[in-house]
Amino acid sequence: MEVNNEMNQAADDAQHLQELRKRINKKAEDLIWLGESSKQYWLLLVAVIFLVVVVEVITYYVWAGDFWAFNGWLGGFLIALAIMNIIKWYFLSKMKKAETAPQHYRATKRFIKTYQLEFLFSIAVAFYCKDLVKNHCADWGAGLFASCFMIILALFISYAKPNWYLDKDFYDDVEELGVYK
Repeated sequence: MEVNNEMNQAADDAQHLQELRKRINKKAEDLIWLGESSKQYWLLLVAVIFLVVVVEVITYYVWAGDFWAFNGWLGGFLIALAIMNIIKWYFLSKMKKAETAPQHYRATKRFIKTYQLEFLFSIAVAFYCKDLVKNHCADWGAGLFASCFMIILALFISYAKPNWYLDKDFYDDVEELGVYK
C-alpha cells in the first residue's frame, strides 16, 4: 500500500512539474512583444511605422541639424531591439525543447535576463550609434563609455532586484522550478 502511495506521489509531482513548465513557457511567450501570439502585433507595427515617418518629417524640417543624429539613434535602437527579441525567441525555444527541469530553469533564467536588459541595452546602443553618426566616427569613445555605463548599470539593477519589472506569478513559478534542479 505504501509503495502505491509513493508511486501516486511521484506521478503527481511529475504532473505538477509538467504543468509548471507549460505555465512558465506560456507566460514567457506572453512577455515577448511583437511575438507570434501577440494579438496587437499588426496594430503596433503600423503605429511604430507611422511614428517613425512622423518623427522623420519633423526632424528633417524642424531640427535639420540633428536629422542624421536622430536617424543614428533610431536605427541603433531598432536594430538592438530586434536583436534582443531574436535572443529572447532563442531562449524561449530552448525552454520549450528542454528535456529536464534544470535545463528549462537555466534557459528561463537567461530569458529573464535578456527580457530585463532589452530596453536599456537598446537605448545604450542607440546612444552609441547617435554619437557615431553625429561626430562622424571622430569621437567614438564618449559614446562607447556612455553605452557601457548604461549596460553595466542595467546589469547591477537586474542582479540587485532579480524580479525587476516581471510578473510576480511568473517569477514565483520560475523560483519553484529552481527547486527541481
